[in-house]
Amino acid sequence: MKRKTRLLVTVNVILIILSASQLISQPAYTTGTWVKTGGPIGGLGYDVRHSFTNLDKWYVTDAWGGIFLSEDRGLHWQGINEGITTRKGADGIPVFCVAVDPHNSDLVWVGTELTGKIYKSINGGETWTEKSVGISDTLMPLSFRGITIDPVDSGILFAMAEIGSPAWHPSGEAVNGIELDLTMGIVYKSTDGGEHWREVWRGNNLARYCLINPQNTQEMYVSTGIFDRESANTDVGVGFAGGVGILKSEDGGESWRVLNQSNGLMDLYVGSLFMHPLHPDTLLAAASQNNWSAYGEDFTGGIYMTTNGGEQWQKLSDEEELFTVVEYCICDPNIAYAVSNVALYRSEDAGFTWNRFNRPNGTWGPPGVIAGLPIDMLCDPEDPLRIMVNNYLGGNYLSLDGGLSWQIASDGYTGSLIKALTVSKRDPALVYSGSRSGVFYSKNGGKNWFGMANPPEGLPAKFNEIATMVSNPFNDQSLLAVAMDYPGVLYSYDGGGSWEATEILIGFEKMKFSPADGNILYAFAGNRTFITIPENIPPDNELETLFGLYRSPDEGIHWDQIESDQVKGKCIATFGLDPLDSDIIYVSMCNGAMLKSYDGGNTWEAIGNGLPVIPALTIEASKTNPLTLYAGLGYKNPMMGQGLYKSVDGGNSWARLTAGLEPEGLILDIALDPENDSVVYIADNYNGVFVTVNGGTTWQKLNEGIDHRAANVLAISADGSVLYLGTEGGGVYRLGEVSATPTHISINEYGS
Repeated sequence: MKRKTRLLVTVNVILIILSASQLISQPAYTTGTWVKTGGPIGGLGYDVRHSFTNLDKWYVTDAWGGIFLSEDRGLHWQGINEGITTRKGADGIPVFCVAVDPHNSDLVWVGTELTGKIYKSINGGETWTEKSVGISDTLMPLSFRGITIDPVDSGILFAMAEIGSPAWHPSGEAVNGIELDLTMGIVYKSTDGGEHWREVWRGNNLARYCLINPQNTQEMYVSTGIFDRESANTDVGVGFAGGVGILKSEDGGESWRVLNQSNGLMDLYVGSLFMHPLHPDTLLAAASQNNWSAYGEDFTGGIYMTTNGGEQWQKLSDEEELFTVVEYCICDPNIAYAVSNVALYRSEDAGFTWNRFNRPNGTWGPPGVIAGLPIDMLCDPEDPLRIMVNNYLGGNYLSLDGGLSWQIASDGYTGSLIKALTVSKRDPALVYSGSRSGVFYSKNGGKNWFGMANPPEGLPAKFNEIATMVSNPFNDQSLLAVAMDYPGVLYSYDGGGSWEATEILIGFEKMKFSPADGNILYAFAGNRTFITIPENIPPDNELETLFGLYRSPDEGIHWDQIESDQVKGKCIATFGLDPLDSDIIYVSMCNGAMLKSYDGGNTWEAIGNGLPVIPALTIEASKTNPLTLYAGLGYKNPMMGQGLYKSVDGGNSWARLTAGLEPEGLILDIALDPENDSVVYIADNYNGVFVTVNGGTTWQKLNEGIDHRAANVLAISADGSVLYLGTEGGGVYRLGEVSATPTHISINEYGS
């Protein structure tokens, strides 16, 4: 009996040891390869098109992520950029427009943003070859906004583009009107299948769509202008909006005449144009411009229609909205759509009358998402109620009921510019992100993303352009966020299900919870202080008094500016917090000075021996040894990296780390393994992610699986087993495995 008992105990001990060993997590870097989550939605979306021979094949473009293909009508996407070599920034793939040949759908064309390139695929997008002979290489920046293939002859193509002001203005510099670039436009024509191009029009606004009459291919129209550019002939001084209108040619594009106010087109910024599929003399247009449509006594933007080939246009809308998209459904031309920044409109009589659909708060989009300005749409070629809209802030939205309801349709497609990233302390699979396209969460390690843009009642129905977002390390349902177009700080106690406004009306650049006390936050306001309530904007000479460091004692509900003269009214570059003492703060000033406070900011001392007089962009302290700190130095405007430094005495002295690092790396974030501070990760905006396993003595790149190396932000799980990376144009990546059945924590289970 004793032997059996001893044997049973031994077996149990072995099982316990085995179970414990299985629970010991491995550091994220040991996984080796990053997983691209394909989300959240975001980027700079542009065109949506379909194949003519296989109606399940759809294409979408993004000026950061490139071109993507779906083989199930938009439900799932994959990047198809092999052979597209032009880049924007570190590795953004700036594909703007796409066109599918109606005669041979294996022939697909794309044009790029800023870099002025045209590419052709002969295999449905699998590979690409540049076809830019004849395109000017001196008109830079040059952005192709549209490509059109002749409906009768595949050898004839037109490419429409925007010429940025540095390319045409005598100063050679960017020149704005009221707030946006003054652009010219250009149209190229090819008669040999894109082998050679020649200019056939140049004028005072960008060119986008070219529509060719299929019954008479000598007759064609080109739309000019878009909502977020101003025209080269704009004159702010005299209040002249400028613009061109719509171009019409009756000789195959060799000469053009202008359709404008004299034809009833009262707004000359025509961002969208669509021809009736059966009656080519009937066209719909969407016209609007951010500033000029509302500049005069009458709002000029709206939906316009012509039934006589553009000779007379009639405005069909009364709403003062920025209409940016119109389209007829090819399968049923009686159904037409128009989309604005606040609503979708559907017509069932070919565009003569319209029904409006949106949410009570004046927005539209999937649950938890406030759609950005629509930039293009596609009506399913077999179902007029199945529509997809692509948005300027990135992301596809799909409706199966003609615009009554929406769902995200961007699985595998993202060009998102991630500005904030935070992971649950209790569940590595739960991650939150903030970006230009809004606030999102995933509860399965990024496989699926869901929106959290549920703005509080009574405040502007906007929740885009996120500057900073944080979660409480002791309660991952407690979130705070700052949106650039919002008056102040928003907080949520239910994981983003609902939001409330705090009392402060300053939008911070960065916020951080104290790792030592979940009630305490610090934040700073600096050169990008956002104060959007007019009566709260002080005179220019007093604006800087709002700069500085702020502290909240109650999870971000109330805030107080730290009154010390050393930080109040001063420009702060970044700050870091001690993990064990909420009163210890490190601040890097914009002038390069490094300060430390032991009493919550009341008094400060200068530290930083060994540091150059250059500001830090990120400061992080070890959670196991708070005297160990890392700082990435550099400038954001212009962006210039100045390397990585380490301190082992609480910031008093610093030494530069170089072995294995790029000498001028732009280090925007640092993440230390919470279980082992010898393991450190850095996000280099130029070169991707680096890791050290010996406390910074040597470093190696950790980029396998990353196709966008413009690393912005990192978030590491509490056990160090999962690391998330937020990029500039590639969305979120994950390193390390997460549970297939993530833990769900009720807010009531959390303590503070």
